[in-house]
Order: sequence, then structure tokens, then C-alpha cells
Amino acid sequence: MHIFSPLARPSRRVSFALATALATISTAISLAPFAAHAQQASDDGLDAVEKQIQDLQKQLQQLKKQLAAEAKAKAAEAAKLKAAENAAPSNAAATPGGGPGTAAAMGIATTPLAADQRQAQGGAPPPLVPQQVPPNIAPPAAGGTTVNPVPPPAFSDQVPITEVPPPPGADSLSSASPAILTQMAPGYSLRVGGLSISLGGYVEAPLIYRNHAETTGINSGFGTAIPLPNSPQYYMSEIRGDARQSRWAALAQGNISDSISVAAYLEGDFLSAPPTANAVQSNSYTPRWRLYYAQVDDSDLGVHAAFGEIWSLVVPFKVGMVPRQELIPIDPDAQYVVGFDWNRNFGLRLVKSFDDNVFNVGLAIESPETVYGVGPNGVGAPGTTSYYFPGGPTFFSGTSYTNELTPDAVLKVTADPGFGGHYEVYGVARSMQTRTTLDAGGQNHVVGAGGIGGTALYSFFDQKLDVYTTEMAGYGIGRYTSSGLPDATIGPNGAARPLPGATFLLGAIGHPTDAIDTYTYLGREEVGGRYFNAGGKSYGYGNPLYSNVGCDIQLGTPCVANVSSATEVTIGGWWRFLEGNNVGVFLVGPQYEYIRRGDFRGVGGAPTVNEQMYILSFRYYPFQ
Repeated sequence: MHIFSPLARPSRRVSFALATALATISTAISLAPFAAHAQQASDDGLDAVEKQIQDLQKQLQQLKKQLAAEAKAKAAEAAKLKAAENAAPSNAAATPGGGPGTAAAMGIATTPLAADQRQAQGGAPPPLVPQQVPPNIAPPAAGGTTVNPVPPPAFSDQVPITEVPPPPGADSLSSASPAILTQMAPGYSLRVGGLSISLGGYVEAPLIYRNHAETTGINSGFGTAIPLPNSPQYYMSEIRGDARQSRWAALAQGNISDSISVAAYLEGDFLSAPPTANAVQSNSYTPRWRLYYAQVDDSDLGVHAAFGEIWSLVVPFKVGMVPRQELIPIDPDAQYVVGFDWNRNFGLRLVKSFDDNVFNVGLAIESPETVYGVGPNGVGAPGTTSYYFPGGPTFFSGTSYTNELTPDAVLKVTADPGFGGHYEVYGVARSMQTRTTLDAGGQNHVVGAGGIGGTALYSFFDQKLDVYTTEMAGYGIGRYTSSGLPDATIGPNGAARPLPGATFLLGAIGHPTDAIDTYTYLGREEVGGRYFNAGGKSYGYGNPLYSNVGCDIQLGTPCVANVSSATEVTIGGWWRFLEGNNVGVFLVGPQYEYIRRGDFRGVGGAPTVNEQMYILSFRYYPFQ
């Protein structure tokens, strides 16, 4: 066999020795003529050169024998591998990450189909779909376990990677997925030990126009940020470019056993503004983490746990109740849409699945915080009432925080019965703590709050249209609203008084072609007032005795204008106009928003203002 056969490629050590020997011989030969013509060269010098050449020739023969032995050994090993493949071709080809001859051994990663495609009406999972591994990433070792991302189902901006089988009927959302609207895609993955690591994210460059200036970027203010006629901003429009929503993400996942899988997910953007940030020359904005959490899933027990900075369990899901299956609005506005109930915060979550994931019951313990709405006259309670406190050692001192007695708790039940729908119902339990100090003593006040909500999701016209609705109602639910409505005000005794509130969202996502996705949202959020009068003054939130006489006059005062509601209509779409060759996909997305701000009636009337907004966003998803 020729020593340069691919099956007998010399090792790096032998190749280096051979190259050194050949270089030495060439140098010696090239110097020979000079030695021959040197009149003063002695016979002893010529004999030494000749002896050196003979020694090098012997060394070259030894290297050739060593290379031939290595080539023979590798040829025998290759023949043995081929014989093993021919002995059991069907079993090897069907085993992802298996022995020699499998897709993993040949440099091909196997990626399961989307979670909502893996089981249709209780049927068996479909076969694995091969995807090419980049040439610079080594395939998993023979006999290892292959873990790869799952292609994303229906219109979420999260990465739905999970080894949990979906409930029957979940396939109704499969082809309705605009895959370009995910941070990650079922593309390449890098293996580190037993983990598969995938990258995701996008670069975004939106242009935003508002007919009433909010002096903000891609995050809109659906409540108090919309100016009333007493503000000069009401008479000014604004146009801004804001690329700070550009996002990065990484997912690490692996299997502990045949039934237990683990994952860690990180996601961030640049929507953070330190004191040095500006938009004059160099913006100086800073990165921030949106999500970072770990999860453990046991398919045999039907138990799923997660902890970290995660979407609240209040957020609806497309299917089941596992991370990265959240039903997030797909519009480019970083504040999403009015009517979408959400927060991203610290959470501990435990979910139990029943009846092959048709039903799921989940409980989440989440970090508490309360938003208070207090009028211009203060709290009106005797003594001093404390409810907001400046941040401590690891919090920003310029931000106010509340100190609560218990965490927020969310209990949710989901059902995927298998006829094209996904259904949810949940309850939220909260507590609010204040303290009243009077003379040398004081008293803590702890008040309960909470609400209920639900979601219904359907797919129509052979998965060309997905429609869903979400609702939430209760007391003290303002922190979950996109328009930032308050949770509570302060009562006459210094205790928190939770405000009644309700939210509604109707969303429709269409897929007229493979390259175009359209969407429409209609949402409303409202809060009720609670107030009292004492000593000739008005207190609370939404008090009809508050003065709004200056709200319609430029630079006019007074203008209390407690926000009572926000309503939004949004229409937009995404067009995948450039993609191919495994280098990602480019999108363009136009959007129109109409937002109406409503305020409580007071002395002088009930102010309202309508805002119109246009967004044109360009995105590049390199990992799609």
C-alpha cells in the first residue's frame, strides 16, 4: 500500500521527522558542489559529509518501514469497521449517536422533528431528520448520545427545545410556525462533553415613528408615557432608529439517562441605559440578560422543573407547559402589545404532566414586587406610611423597591385535547406589605391580592391561521400589564389597597405563504379606582376630586390624570426576503400601531389621547 494512502496518513510526529530528514539531505546535497570546488577542502571534511549522508539514508529507510507498518494496521481497522457495518446495516442506521456506520459516526447530526410534530393523535414519533454538521465540529463519539435542538413550532420568539413529547393534536400548529421569529433554529450545534450547545439570536435595525413624542426607542409606553396636551411632547412627533433589541442566545442541553434531560438557556439584548448612555455620537448602551434558567425533565415521571430568570407562569403557552413554548407576540415592539400579561423574573417552577401530556398542572414561585399609585396629596394615613424603599447594596439606589412577606404564586392547568386547540386556566396569589410609623411605635400591614386568567388557542384553514385570546382579572394585577398599570394604592390606615383590574388580548397570526407571516392584535387593559377623602383632601387612585383642569392646556396645571385604561390595535407582518446556503435569513417587517390612553374623570374632565406609531424593522437571523 502506498505510504500516502488516506487510510495510512502518517502521524504528526513521523511526518515532522521525515520532513526534517529530507530537508537535511537536500541541504547536504546542495552544499556538495561548493565543497567540491573548494580548493582548500581537506579529505577529512569530504569523508565526514559522505558519512553524514549515509547515516541520513539509513534513517529514511527506518521511517519508511514505520510508515508502512502504520498503514497496514489502519487498513486492517478499516476492513473491520466495514465488516461490522455490513453485518447490521438496518439497526445501525436507525440508531442516532450509535456505533460505527450510524449518522453520528459519519459526521451527521440527527435532529428530532418539532415538538408539536413528534406525536400526532397519539401516533408513534416520526423518523429523525439528518442535518449536516459543520466540518470544523467533530461528530459525537461512537456509542454516545446525540442531543440536538428541536425545530420551533408556532410563532414564538423563544426556542422550543425540549425532549418532552407533546400532547395529541399539537401538530395543528406545526406548519403554522414562522421559524424566522425564533432566537434559535434547528441548525448546527457544538458538542462539549455530553452537552449539545446551540447559538441563537438576531441583529435588528428598526425605524420608529410616533406622532406624539415619547422620547423612547423600541420600547413603547402604552400608559403614562403617552403625553397629554399639557406637555410640549404632545405637539411633537419623533423618529428614531434603535438597534438595541438585537439579541444573543445560547442553549446547552443533554441527557442524564434515557428519560431525564437537562438544559440551560441564556438570552440577552442591549436594552439597558446607564447614566453614560446617549444617542449623540457613541451610544454607550449596555447589554442586559433577559432570561437565564436551568431545567430538568423526566419523561417517565412526567415531571418538569425549572429555575432562574424565566418568563412568569402567567405567560400563555402554545402547547403544554414547558420553557421555550411561550406564546409571545411576534411584533417588533419590545414592550409587546397591550393586553399581553407578562413579566420575566426570578422563578421556581414545577410541572406535572398527565395522560401523555394532554393535561399539565404547574406551580411557580416568583419574585414579588408591587406598583403603587398614589395621588398628589400623599397617602393620607396618620403617621408615616412606608411602602417604597431605595435599593440596597446590590440594587440601584435610585430605584424604589417594595418589601413583601411572601412571593407571588401562580397555579396553572393546561389542556391539549387533540382537536386543534390549546387551553389554559390559572390563578395568581400575592401579598403586599407596608408599614405605618406613629410616635414611638408602628405596625406592619399585610394584604392579600391576586387574580385569575385563561387562554384559548385555535388553528384554522389547514394551519394557515392561528387565533388566540387571553384574559386576566383580579385585584393587584397591574405588574403583569404591558402598559404598566398600578397594583395598589394606600388606604386610610396605611395598608395597601389592591386595585381591581382586567386585561384582554385577541391575536391572529396568518401564514399566506412560506415566506410571509402576518399578525393582528387587539388588546385592552384597565384598572379601577379606590380612594377616600379626609381633612378636606383627596387620596387614593382615580379620585374624582383630583383636578384635571390643566390637562388640555399646553404647560397647564394642575393635571393629575390617573391612567384608567389603554387600548391598542396593531397590524403588521414579516417577509423572509433573503435566505439560503445555510447562512441564515433576512427579514423585513412593517407594523402600524394605534394606542388610546384613557384617564379617570376628575375636576375638569377625563383626558384621553390617541397615538399612532409606525415601525419598519430589519432583522438578520444568522443561525436559522
